[in-house]
Amino acid sequence: RHSPQATLRIIESTAMATSQEGTDKKPAGNAEREKSQLEKIRFQVEYYLSRQNLLQDAYLLSKMDKDHYVDLSVISEFKMIKQLTTDVNVIIDAIKSSDQIIFDDATKRIKPISLNQRTTLILRNIPSSAPKESVEQLLEGVAGLPKVLALRPEIGDNWFASFESEEATKTALELVRGLQFQDKRVTAGIKSDNVIKGLARGAAAAAAAAAAA
Repeated sequence: RHSPQATLRIIESTAMATSQEGTDKKPAGNAEREKSQLEKIRFQVEYYLSRQNLLQDAYLLSKMDKDHYVDLSVISEFKMIKQLTTDVNVIIDAIKSSDQIIFDDATKRIKPISLNQRTTLILRNIPSSAPKESVEQLLEGVAGLPKVLALRPEIGDNWFASFESEEATKTALELVRGLQFQDKRVTAGIKSDNVIKGLARGAAAAAAAAAAA
């Protein structure tokens, strides 16, 4: 049998060990919340760098360098990110698991992976002066056509349609074969272009349309 003093020492020792173990482990609930927060941050940054957003975000495009990189400090100042975290290191932890973002740890810059894809379809033999609504209606009549992110006229009776991915653009190329506009056969091809310049034109057009509205 232990003396009262020995029993007290055993109890204190056990309590100390339990307390130390507790500090080494994060409650399961906190770990899940942290994981959820990182996923939300990653999703938001991926959206900022997506073609869908860059087609209308002239400000973010203006912050990209010639290699398409943008400082992480720019992203960290966006409203939706600041609502999730003000810690740049947390943003870094979140985007490191992304398969859509390239992160340069040395310079703390990021860029989208998908911008190297060919995602613009050239539609020929459609007058550049044609109303945009009529060209939209022509494409809306194509069953199974992937979503058109942007549509704009170019000189020489050409129109450019932008899609989310290169695969979507290839699908669209096959589907528009045989189209006619004002009794003329529409021909098509996939455009090779400086992607950032193409996005910048789309963003500028979107900004001009918003200002005119």
